[in-house]
Amino acid sequence: MPSLRKQILHPQRQLQLTCQIPYRKAREVIVACLNVSASCAKVRKEIDRQAEQIRSLPVSAFGEVVYDDSTKVKAGKKERGASIHLSITARHGQAREGRNTIKKRLLFLKTGNAEKIKRSLKALNAKGIVHDGDMDLSGCAKHIQRCLWHLVHQLKHFLWIDGVPFEARWPYVNELIHILFWSMTVKSMKDQYSRFIDRLRKNGFFKSYGHLKKAETELTTSREQGFAFHTTAPVEREMREINRRADVGVRWSIPGVENLLLVKTYLMLNGP
Repeated sequence: MPSLRKQILHPQRQLQLTCQIPYRKAREVIVACLNVSASCAKVRKEIDRQAEQIRSLPVSAFGEVVYDDSTKVKAGKKERGASIHLSITARHGQAREGRNTIKKRLLFLKTGNAEKIKRSLKALNAKGIVHDGDMDLSGCAKHIQRCLWHLVHQLKHFLWIDGVPFEARWPYVNELIHILFWSMTVKSMKDQYSRFIDRLRKNGFFKSYGHLKKAETELTTSREQGFAFHTTAPVEREMREINRRADVGVRWSIPGVENLLLVKTYLMLNGP
């Protein structure tokens, strides 16, 4: 069996360590534990090299459902940072110790404008896409589903824009939750949703109405087509990991953070 020294010094081990903790801390761990020199620059170059190798791999989601979400990371020149888009496939796996598991596969992780992301999604040839609603993805796959959780979460924001007081928002939010998650049939969901958003319009909540009206055609796709999940929940855990690794108190370069997060997520989901 290889010694601990050789395991940590192995490039892949250094790579895995750097994907979990900042470059400087990774270097300090190796130096402190093994009393050997380690170069941050060398590990960065290895990250960049691995990222390019991952990007060169053929990617397809033919016949599968893609779960797509985005998050902001502190990178680039814009004050709010840059958007990282993550797309994966997800399906129910074998139960382990009485718990359900989800089998995931990374398709792509990248920064870029809406057109770049939409081209990448369309090139996957997926059966369907479940997304957070930040972009119009019509035409990127045959079947498009809006994340039901995001619809509820975003309604709170739009009710605020419409001037609805905090306590008065909750009856609307709870009613939408009931419609989206407890309707017994697709027809029931559509009918209740239509009446609900029409009431928002009549009450003068035009921003909230417009937000939900845009999602109306992507409301029941997942039920009608038998998707495993009706929300982007399978990708949310990876988003938390992305934010945890990127939020280290510094402003990244966009290529640097994209390469690191791509390698980290690939090792987590597609690695051996």
